[in-house]
Amino acid sequence: MRPLLRSTASLGVAACQLAEQSVNVNQSRIWTDYELHYDANTDLTTAKASFRFGSALGTPLDLTSPSEVRFNGELLARQVQMGTNFVTYERTFAGQVTSGTFRFEDTEGEAYSNTVTVRPVAFPSDVGPIDNDGSYAFDWVGSSLASGEQVDVTLWRLVPGSASLALFSQTQDGARGVVMDATQLRNVSPGDVALKMERRWRGAPGRAPEAGGRLTVKWTASDRAVTIVD
Repeated sequence: MRPLLRSTASLGVAACQLAEQSVNVNQSRIWTDYELHYDANTDLTTAKASFRFGSALGTPLDLTSPSEVRFNGELLARQVQMGTNFVTYERTFAGQVTSGTFRFEDTEGEAYSNTVTVRPVAFPSDVGPIDNDGSYAFDWVGSSLASGEQVDVTLWRLVPGSASLALFSQTQDGARGVVMDATQLRNVSPGDVALKMERRWRGAPGRAPEAGGRLTVKWTASDRAVTIVD
């Protein structure tokens, strides 16, 4: 195992750190972050991974060969975010990839595999119109919530001179629908709006270095246009 040899170089603000080469850190202290996301609006699935030293707040890491990360056997490509220099590893797949395995191998040949499954969600065909004088509820198309899952519905409007936004969340185990409360709906003026819905689960990976990590799976439903009425 190798100790951390040098501190992260600062670019003037904390968010603009240069990534540390992973070969320079104790491999058991690498914190792993995986995400699998399907977006029905684009019909694309993205697998993403990033790494830090010690914890979620630790120094960002840049994997040093022969260290690598794959999803379903496909090597994730190194990406550097403009402005922050934060390094991620990503691959985009056409269509729905609802399950698969992340495999991270460190510089010492230790490998960690984690299998994930994304659970679908969609709007019902009969959602709306929505009366802004009271609450509104609907059941989504898809299975009920399992432990650790949540569904978020965002109401938004983008027209010249006007913007309305509301967020409705469901986190109860076994729930199958979302309640849009009257308090927020009363602030939305009549007219056409769009609804976005996302199903998310976040937890710890089953296999990770001693520092641990995070595992996120997300399904974004196709947006739905509805009408708000008085």
